[in-house]
Amino acid sequence: KQDEGVVLLDLVFNHLGLQEKQLFSLQIRESSSAIASITANTLSPRWLEPEKPLKKQIKGLVPPFYLNFRVRFFISDPNSLQHEQTRHLYFLQIRSDIREGRSVVLLHNERLLVPLRSVFV
Repeated sequence: KQDEGVVLLDLVFNHLGLQEKQLFSLQIRESSSAIASITANTLSPRWLEPEKPLKKQIKGLVPPFYLNFRVRFFISDPNSLQHEQTRHLYFLQIRSDIREGRSVVLLHNERLLVPLRSVFV
């Protein structure tokens, strides 16, 4: 609890073998009812801030709360990602967002569609 958010993020990134870390973060959610609300796009996400202590970021949250690993910043050309693990996690998030109705993908973007076809198969 005393550590800054970056400590937790580094643990997660190292566990996943993630080298291109700048696109990902942890999203803080309070309960299963909050998850349903976020899926319905009625609440704004709250992101873990790397430079702030964890204790301050979870202060006031009603247990149980969850930290979900998610893509925080989307890019126009995912094929430009250098590492396979980064691309894999990136496309898994896009697939999840599409299936749950959270994200709109521009279907005319052929650079995005070709890799997505392999994710959905």
